[in-house]
Amino acid sequence: MELYIRFMVTLACGLLGMGMVLKVLLDGLFHEWDAVADLSEFARGGWHKRESGHQRAEDLMLEIEKARTPTITARTYEQKRKELRELSAIETRVIRPVVLTPIPPPPADIVPS
Repeated sequence: MELYIRFMVTLACGLLGMGMVLKVLLDGLFHEWDAVADLSEFARGGWHKRESGHQRAEDLMLEIEKARTPTITARTYEQKRKELRELSAIETRVIRPVVLTPIPPPPADIVPS
């Protein structure tokens, strides 16, 4: 009987100590983890949730967007710059500066009221 009581006290102290260590450890590691929300999301998704692929939807959309937008090569870029320079040269030749002439003052016999 004495061995049984010693075993039970040792087991109780050991389990209490291990429980305290695990509580401190788990509180420190999983401080911001919401286990209930994660488990409910897992249960809602089903046990055998199949992935649609290894890529996320955002990655697929980015690939589609990159395929639609044309890339500008250096040759095209230089050609556009040349066209813009030619247009600005033509505009400077066509547009003439406007010279503003001052308006003469009204005659002295007219008095404003």
